[in-house]
Amino acid sequence: MPAFLRNIEIIGLCFSFMVASLVSAQQRTDASGAANEPPLLGRRARAIRSAEERLELMQARFGVDSPEAADAMSDIGLLYKYSGDYSHAEDYYRRALAIVDRVPEAHASQVFKVLVNLGELYRGMLRFADAKPILQRALNFGRTVLADRPEAAYAYNSMGLLNFEQRKYEDAEPLLKTALAIREGVPNVDKELIAVSLDNLGQNFLEQARFPEAEDCFRRGLAIFREKLGDDDPDTVACARNLATLYNRTRRHEEALKLLTATLAATKTARGEDNDETAALFQQRGRVYMDIWQFSPAEVDLKRALMIADSLNGKTSQRMRGVLGDLSRLNERSGDYAQADTLLERALKVKAGDSRPDDETLAAIHKRRGWLQLRQENPRAAKESLQRVLELNTRTYGADTLVVAADLNDLCRLS
Repeated sequence: MPAFLRNIEIIGLCFSFMVASLVSAQQRTDASGAANEPPLLGRRARAIRSAEERLELMQARFGVDSPEAADAMSDIGLLYKYSGDYSHAEDYYRRALAIVDRVPEAHASQVFKVLVNLGELYRGMLRFADAKPILQRALNFGRTVLADRPEAAYAYNSMGLLNFEQRKYEDAEPLLKTALAIREGVPNVDKELIAVSLDNLGQNFLEQARFPEAEDCFRRGLAIFREKLGDDDPDTVACARNLATLYNRTRRHEEALKLLTATLAATKTARGEDNDETAALFQQRGRVYMDIWQFSPAEVDLKRALMIADSLNGKTSQRMRGVLGDLSRLNERSGDYAQADTLLERALKVKAGDSRPDDETLAAIHKRRGWLQLRQENPRAAKESLQRVLELNTRTYGADTLVVAADLNDLCRLS
């Protein structure tokens, strides 16, 4: 599943400069090791302190349970989210929602903002069951109270991404298309929002193997990102990587390598190597080389990606896990099953330290380990790994599902 899904939180006008500044620092920092981390931590702490002072001011001026106080709470929640403190973010969003739900004079935009931000928090934490009712409320609110005004596109986009991430591509499509149509219909709209919608819709087409439609979306989105943000911006890089994925899936490997190499050069020139975007580009180019059986350059790129990810002080645990998985596949294709298994074991340890649990990813790693262990003539270890897959997928999908049935079948084959 592509990892480059984006929506943009709705930010209160009276406080947007501070929140936007921190979000920008979180999303666009080059994260080049310990030297950059303390200033960003300091900015987070100062922003949260200022936000809490603003909350106290709103409570004193308008009342503890006022819509203005709820608006300030929502902004604090957003700051905590981008600081990686999801527990505090949820607490502030929930408090804000409780206020706007019971206060008649709450402005429609305040209610909508809290709903979308809380739903996005849950979606980002992979708590899909919690995200769905919240985002459905936001979507209903956008359709009725906001009457599909421009800000309603946020709810359509968020609900579309929620369906996408659950592989409900047909359900996601009309929602993502509506978000795009709303944004394209607004005069003087921020073109970046259109590019985000195009990129998300392109990914939905890509997963359905609707390659011409996906390519059109990616090309249009990439042109906007390049014009507005430059070649090295994280959003530009993400969209370029999506287009490169399409090229690779359609066996246009040379086009994929050319695009990834050009994007990598622009990113390295502007920001150096020690950032997650550069690591991602090395990783993806390594995958392309691996797909065309050029193992030497694949290994060079993947090891470089691993070195960068490892240098980022745990800030890219997902990147570390992904690169270790790719290196494992490379060793498996080369016939070194023991080393492939060792790399997956290391990937599981990285996963264990991740702040956002993902049973689906864990299950995939355990499943690959199981078959590698079987190739090494270790059926007992393989059975233990596949049993763990069954437990994780049962928890994720439910007992009476095709996924779990396939897992049971795998275990039966070992008996």
